[in-house]
Amino acid sequence: MDDIYQLGFTNLFIELGLLVIKKFKIETLYAHLDSIISST
Repeated sequence: MDDIYQLGFTNLFIELGLLVIKKFKIETLYAHLDSIISST
């Protein structure tokens, strides 16, 4: 858990997404980042 915290959740999901793209050989002609800031 400390490693995940140090990496940061955003970076963790970026890394996971890149791994999935590479593993399944998904073409990436376009890049899009959706970021929603929500305070509750």
